[in-house]
Amino acid sequence: MKCFRVENGTFYRGNRVIFSEMTFEIDCGEILAILGCNGVGKTTLIQCCMGFLKWKMGQSYLQNQPISSMPSKELFLKVAYIPQAKNLILA
Repeated sequence: MKCFRVENGTFYRGNRVIFSEMTFEIDCGEILAILGCNGVGKTTLIQCCMGFLKWKMGQSYLQNQPISSMPSKELFLKVAYIPQAKNLILA
């Protein structure tokens, strides 16, 4: 069963193409790691997948439902997102 998928995800920042027609899917129970150097778009990809940034073309789906049509409360009952901590001070 496909738990998550992106179909034809395309994203621009200004006139610069960041992703073009990206398509992938993740089965339930699979783990996906996103690796790359600083500044190549890892965080942008995650934000597009989560719906925080809007794809210029394409769509993200969670359990066959478009993420763009999901209320935030419903999305966050199914998905956790923990951004990289900056200036974190542990006491």
